[in-house]
Formats: sequence, C-alpha cells, structure tokens
Amino acid sequence: MKKTLLALATLGACTGSALAAGDVQLYGVIDLGVTHIDGIGNGSGPTHSVSQLSSGVQSPSVIGVKGVEPLGGGLATIFDIESGFCASGTNQNTKAPAGGYCVGGGFMQSRTWAALKGPWGTIAGGRDMTRMYKNEVRFDPFGGGTTGAYTNLSIINQYGLSRLSQGVVYISPEAHGLVGSVSYSFAPSATAVPGTTPSSSRVSRSMGASASYVDGPLALAVAYAAVTNLRLPAMLDPANGVNDGTLSGWQIGASYRFPVATLSALYEQAKADYNAGSARSMVVGVRVPVGAGTVMASVAEARTDYGMRSINLLGTAMYGTAKQYAIGYSYSLSRQTNLYASYARISNGPDTNFAIGSATDAFVGAMGQGSAGMTVGLRHSF
Repeated sequence: MKKTLLALATLGACTGSALAAGDVQLYGVIDLGVTHIDGIGNGSGPTHSVSQLSSGVQSPSVIGVKGVEPLGGGLATIFDIESGFCASGTNQNTKAPAGGYCVGGGFMQSRTWAALKGPWGTIAGGRDMTRMYKNEVRFDPFGGGTTGAYTNLSIINQYGLSRLSQGVVYISPEAHGLVGSVSYSFAPSATAVPGTTPSSSRVSRSMGASASYVDGPLALAVAYAAVTNLRLPAMLDPANGVNDGTLSGWQIGASYRFPVATLSALYEQAKADYNAGSARSMVVGVRVPVGAGTVMASVAEARTDYGMRSINLLGTAMYGTAKQYAIGYSYSLSRQTNLYASYARISNGPDTNFAIGSATDAFVGAMGQGSAGMTVGLRHSF
C-alpha cells in the first residue's frame, strides 16, 4: 500500500500543470467508522459478533485520478482510474478477495476506464460499476452505505454483479431529461468460479441496457441485464453439467423530492435457466433534511422462490424471505466532511441467512437467525 500511495503522489507531482489547468484531478475519500455487527455465521449457527474500526462504511475509501482533454469539434477524451484502500489497516470482511484493498480489488481496480465523448454520446471501455448497481445506490436512502445499505439484501450484491470488467458501454446524450445506455462485457465478474465438472468451462459474457429520466424533483430509471455461462451449480444443465445457462434480471426505480423529504423505491427481479421461480428484492425509503443533516430510513426485502430445485442462483439451499429495517443520520461539517450514524436489523426466514454489512463489509448470517448492526463514523472527501 505504501508503494501505491507513493506512486499516486509522484503522479500528482508530475501532473502539476495539468492539475492547475483543471484538466486532471487527484481525488479521494477517507471513511472510517466504528461498527458492531452481530448475527454473523457461516450459513448456520452458532453466530458471533464483530466490533471493529472499519474502512469504507458509508462509502469505500478510495484514491484516484480523473481527467478530460478537449479535442475540438465537440470531442473530448475522458478517463478515471481509482484504487480502494484500507484506511483502518484491514477489515474483517468475509467476502473480500485476497488483496481486496477494502474492497475494490487490486491496484486501480475499483474503476479503470477511458472514454471518447462527442455530440453523439459517449463510448467507454474498462472496469466500472454496473448500471444496475448504480441504480441501487441511487434509490437507496443510505446510498449503498452504512449498516443500513440496501445492498445487504439486493440481488446485484448477492450474486457479485456490482462491477463490470472488460466492459464496453455506449451512453446517449441527454435529451429532455432522458439518457439511455447499452453495455457488453467480455468478463462480467469474478462470480464465475471454477466449474464442478470438466464440461462446465464455457466463457461468461454479459449484456445490458438502461434508461433514466429526470424532470425536476422526479427521477425514474429502468435497466435490464443478462449474464451467460456462469460456472455456478444453479447455472449448470442438470443433464450434462455444461454451464450454458443464462441469468437475467431487470429493475425499476423512482424517487420524488418533496419540499420536506425525498421518497424513493426500487424493485428488481432475476431468473435463471434450469431454475423454476425467481429471486426478487426491493427497498422503500425516505431522506429528510434536518438543518445541516439528513435523517434516512428504509425497509428492504429479499425473496427467493426456485420451485422444485429450492436453491438460489449461487447453488445454496437459501430460499424464502428476509427483511431489513434501517434508520440513520448524516451531519455535514463542511462540503467535504460529514459525520454519520446508523442502525439496521435483518429478520431472516427459516431458510435465509442474510447479515448486516456496509459499503465494503459483507457477511453471511445463519438460517432463521437475525442480524443487527450499528456504526458511528467520519467521512472526508478531497
């Protein structure tokens, strides 16, 4: 990590003139919070609790460089390279990959992309968050962070589809508040674990489309995505073990900003080949400005129903319904610094094992047992 920070500092020094001109920007977020989470298991009991100083509770701790170069004629090149880091030293994150940098991946793997922008729209390539994940964050009153994050239950987070690697994306220009996009990925995610049979070796691909609309206080968004050939037990053809199944999902979200509060809601659903039924998750919430702060509250639900196979898309026996109730508060000390606090609780059904997490921590609970978590922290952006 010291080498990483040294390289970024050197890059910032070498691009001093560009920084002064505003074409290149060194930016970052440092987020530290004291968290306590209980109801953590390995899918079954007994459970235990974790108390720690966590990095990236409200949003991941990151450092990055982004910039734009005008090319004339309305054209410009844009880039953004970003790396996560563990401001606390490490997190007790049971789902973080080795060297996960709490938790964006390796060096500059939180996001790394370049784009060409023109009057006709934007074409970008690289690694970034998926449109469906961005919608989850957009319509979650907690913004995908603190212990109240909707991602504790959401479909996209359950199946590790929050980031798009080797992706190519086209984004249309804005027209009367409407923006559309289409994407294709040659390697959608790390969810494609080694196959369980020699024949389950097909390469995974993904494609997606989305549209969003903003008109004053109203915001709407819809998205669809499909991932082929995931090497997961629930995606294998039961007749021959070949991973030729497709996971597809869609979502719809909306928010409306009233004078006293902003209401938001999101619904999403996923289906998989060789599996009857579907998986669904949803969240409804509110943000209420109070002086220099904001009160946040939400109710979220995850529900799986896979009929005869009675397994979720990860191939485990988890199915049924889980609910999450969350409340939190964020207080702005300045435009760049805020304090936050939150409390959330998950109620699991007899055959679900979700647990409370945060923007970077993700844990597994125990079947039929609840999980609760609270946090108090500080976030500074620069």
